[in-house]
Amino acid sequence: MTPNALMPFWVQGGTVPQRLAANLILDPSDSANYTLNSGNYEQIVNTGTWGGSVDQATATLRPPQAVDYFGTGLHAVHPDDVDDIMDVTGSWDLWANAGAFTIFFVHYQVDQAHGGFMKMSGGDFLMNNTEHLRIYDSVASSSKRIMEQASYTTNTRSLTELAATDPTTGAWSAIKVNGVDVTRIGGPSTIPNDIGTIDSVYSTIPWPAGFRFGEILAWDRELTSGELTAVRDYLNTKWSIY
Repeated sequence: MTPNALMPFWVQGGTVPQRLAANLILDPSDSANYTLNSGNYEQIVNTGTWGGSVDQATATLRPPQAVDYFGTGLHAVHPDDVDDIMDVTGSWDLWANAGAFTIFFVHYQVDQAHGGFMKMSGGDFLMNNTEHLRIYDSVASSSKRIMEQASYTTNTRSLTELAATDPTTGAWSAIKVNGVDVTRIGGPSTIPNDIGTIDSVYSTIPWPAGFRFGEILAWDRELTSGELTAVRDYLNTKWSIY
């Protein structure tokens, strides 16, 4: 990407996520940090501070690459089946800082299918069901819907962000789509802060995904208002979302 209004962040040591020491930076458009096998993603390297990668050794489980899917020349992940999934190599713990975390993800909703993209090692889904965006607690066999279905319009690019001060109490400080607050329905109060590390990303069993994924960023802390704005503007400019 050609540096533009965000030039200071490039000049002073990399992109906005790098400057803000993002723990997780998964960018399926960055050819220097992914491996394709027959047009499918075999590995995407995490260029954030956690290191590691997401990998899939089984050919039938690898999600395809959607070439120039966002119309920006950037490639995306296209989970096209119920078990297109990539497993984490490394230890990615969002709860390292007393349960405060921030997540950004770029995606493109193509239908009203279900599916999820972030499963925890304890069996819970931190993010599940793109229709409603749920937090799912497998132990309690319950889920908390925190976003209205209308927030995801078919064939629309979206930049979703979640910031939590303490997910054990449902204290969400920000739930936004394309920079705008969305309706919150309850809170993930049943999710303990010991549900483990991030175990896998992208589509998850038992539902097929209804989306394409661009960049995923995460911090094990709550970003400041200025930092949130900087990341939001960076991703919006890069992926031409809204």
